[in-house]
Amino acid sequence: MVDFEKLKKLPLGEIVKTIREERGFNQTSFGQMIGLDQASVSRVERGERWLDSEELGRFTTVFPEVKVALPLPADVFKIMASGPGFSFEITVNSRETLAKKLKMLLSLIEDS
Repeated sequence: MVDFEKLKKLPLGEIVKTIREERGFNQTSFGQMIGLDQASVSRVERGERWLDSEELGRFTTVFPEVKVALPLPADVFKIMASGPGFSFEITVNSRETLAKKLKMLLSLIEDS
């Protein structure tokens, strides 16, 4: 049985993995339920990809009890920028991941 109070403290990817494993699904079958391929589920679980609003909606429709453990929208950071010859978007669900992504982006800019 999943402890949703403990789950609240986890990043989204770990919440997805915990629910998936607790329900006995592999990544492929779980992904089919929410409209993702296996590779996308894997990236979500590793924190490399966020669920968009439609995917999150399907996730909470299939597993409504998980809503209490999901991060609030205030926990989602989204940065978009574009300029001559470039465009990027970063969406993360924790301050730590945001800091890592921004450091990576700054190093790419400095190297170019």
